[in-house]
Amino acid sequence: MNSEIDPNKVVTDYDLLKRNYQFIPDSKNADTEYQKKLFRDYALVDLRHYDKGKLGVRWRVRNDVLNSKGERVCGNVHCQNCFNLKTYEVNFEYKEQETKKNALIKVTLCKPCSQKLKFYHQQKRKRREEKKQLNLQQSQQILTQKLLIDNLIKSDKKKQKKKKKSKRKHKKSKEKEKEKEKRRRKKKRKKDKKKKRKEEFEKAKLQFKEKKVSSRKRKNYEQQTKHEDEN
Repeated sequence: MNSEIDPNKVVTDYDLLKRNYQFIPDSKNADTEYQKKLFRDYALVDLRHYDKGKLGVRWRVRNDVLNSKGERVCGNVHCQNCFNLKTYEVNFEYKEQETKKNALIKVTLCKPCSQKLKFYHQQKRKRREEKKQLNLQQSQQILTQKLLIDNLIKSDKKKQKKKKKSKRKHKKSKEKEKEKEKRRRKKKRKKDKKKKRKEEFEKAKLQFKEKKVSSRKRKNYEQQTKHEDEN
């Protein structure tokens, strides 16, 4: 029988390394031969994928220490620059056996490599600042819009109040005019009544005078007739 090997079930050296490797070993794995060969004073970095924020880190071995790699030579694996070196303490975040871990490591880098190291975080900071500015602008726009709306509402309310006031004033003025008209009519009626009374009184006076004159005339006539009869 031919035994078929399933490639998914085959365990490679890389799988074993991935399972068991520890960047900072615990007390159980600290005394292994591999761990004893490592020098943890300075770390070496791989900055090929610096623009994506990915960083490869390993400890120095004997050859690196002898060649002063990471101490007097740039700590970037793909750089041999010996000038303008600067040591940085970097908080290295990594995933080990599906758990997130942090380690503070020392790295010596030249100026271009240090810029590469800072590049991703600088871009992140820039994006944050741009986002903040955008949010500020949006919030300012929203505030200005709210203020405009509030001002419009206030102006509308003022206009409505003014209209109401003007209507009230108009009503009051109309009512006053009506009252004035009523008073004027009353006065006119009173005057007309007085005039009528005066006219009636004058007529009565005239009639009375006429009656008096007629009675006097009658008396005078009677007296004259009597005198003529006697003669």
